[in-house]
Amino acid sequence: MNNKSVQWTLVILMFLFFAAGTTVQAGEIIYKNDIVNKTVPKNELVKTADNVIMLVDTSDSMAAINKTHKKSYYELEKEALKTGFERLPDLGYNVGIYRFTPWEAIYPMQKFDAATAEDALNKLPAEPAGKTPLVQSLNELGNVLKDLSGKTYVYIFSDGGYDKLTGTTSPGDIATELAKKL
Repeated sequence: MNNKSVQWTLVILMFLFFAAGTTVQAGEIIYKNDIVNKTVPKNELVKTADNVIMLVDTSDSMAAINKTHKKSYYELEKEALKTGFERLPDLGYNVGIYRFTPWEAIYPMQKFDAATAEDALNKLPAEPAGKTPLVQSLNELGNVLKDLSGKTYVYIFSDGGYDKLTGTTSPGDIATELAKKL
């Protein structure tokens, strides 16, 4: 096959790929008011998880200031959680919020209620302090996960650091093992 034939074949394949119709996934942020005001009918939303778990880092390293936003990572973390709950539509899923420095159920796994979840965020300490026992906390998470059914998403809100303990498995390995059990 000569060079010109290869070029035409690629052009035709690209045309077929783009013009013949491809599935494109798009995302849009839906706010609670969009549902209340019926801008977006609730029955058009798709539930993608049965359970949502947030692990929140409250260690002293979260006191560092983010240079872009000029706020501590801890402040940004709490703002992100609050904003997320304000716009999260109730589609019948369970939510749990757990602090992992040290492990504490701020909002134990239960049917999602936005107001109660937002109030639970007030249980977080005013200032970050302490170590980051992520490995131990992921083991604690295993106890929460074993009682759940359905699809579960786990979000870790952290600056990425953790206390490395001699002789323990890495957080990535523990997460992989937890995922296999689901």
